[in-house]
Amino acid sequence: MNHQQETLDQIQQFSNERLSLWRLAGHKQLSVDQQRRIGELTDKLYQLWDQHRRELAARNRSNPTRRDQNIWAA
Repeated sequence: MNHQQETLDQIQQFSNERLSLWRLAGHKQLSVDQQRRIGELTDKLYQLWDQHRRELAARNRSNPTRRDQNIWAA
């Protein structure tokens, strides 16, 4: 599995966990630990999305599209 897929898998995992906590919050008061966990997950998701954007940029830099190759050839 490549790094990009691992990052997306982590994003999915943390997003699902955070969604479960928000759904629970719709039915009852979350504990302090659950509220803290939502904050941790949100912070981690910001980091993972940034990492994913960087991975995409690096991939695109190393594999320019045909159009990009034509621009550089001019």
